[in-house]
Amino acid sequence: MSGHPIDYDALDEAYARHRGANPRVLRALIDGASVGATSRVLDIGCGTANYARATAAMTGSRVVGMDPSIGMLTQAAAHAAEVRLCQGSAGGLPFRRCSFDLAFSVDVIHHVPDTGSYYRELLPLLGPGSRACTVTDSDEIIRTREPLATYFPGTVEADLRRYPLVSRLQEEMAAAGFADIALETVELAYEVTDPGPYRAKAFSCLHLISEAAWREGVDRMAADLTLGPIRGVSRYVLIWGRKAATVRHAAQSADSR
Repeated sequence: MSGHPIDYDALDEAYARHRGANPRVLRALIDGASVGATSRVLDIGCGTANYARATAAMTGSRVVGMDPSIGMLTQAAAHAAEVRLCQGSAGGLPFRRCSFDLAFSVDVIHHVPDTGSYYRELLPLLGPGSRACTVTDSDEIIRTREPLATYFPGTVEADLRRYPLVSRLQEEMAAAGFADIALETVELAYEVTDPGPYRAKAFSCLHLISEAAWREGVDRMAADLTLGPIRGVSRYVLIWGRKAATVRHAAQSADSR
């Protein structure tokens, strides 16, 4: 969603083939917002709609998936008939006030050029008492994620530069008018048995390091996999905020005159 040089239309097939919803994140989103059959849910930057599709399937809720990439939406449409898809991005959310009971994004906030404005834009779209969740990586998570940090160490500095600090996002949510700001961390350990996703560069950070560094990492990973599976850890921090039952949006004057 920002001006970084990654072309997501060119990554649509790799993402559709190799990326999926983290079940711990999915469960945290559904439980944290008490998503049910009558809930209205917005997945911002949905990509190939893994989370949108799984949310709709697990809860029967009405889910909208939005993404700026036509390629990603094309992949999503092939597998997410139960999800309403639309093109759009932060800075131009095309929805009416009080349209959603949950609005979330997963690994998207680092693409948003003005996160403060994004949160101010998002708050009115929620119904009273509804929740928003930003699922992202903290600095500590970026430094220790496996196997990326081990085999592709250049991705650490690349992502530290582009991911906003969690503390800053908390402050911006509060400034926008969100209440009950809270953090939640989820972790999922798994085994890597195939270098295919890394060979296909199905992680955007692999497009931010040199070709030589990427090839060296893939070769080391492939060699190590001949000895057995490699440990992987998927960790995320969820930043929650709630729209108060009665709220004055940040754009309004603090007092009436």
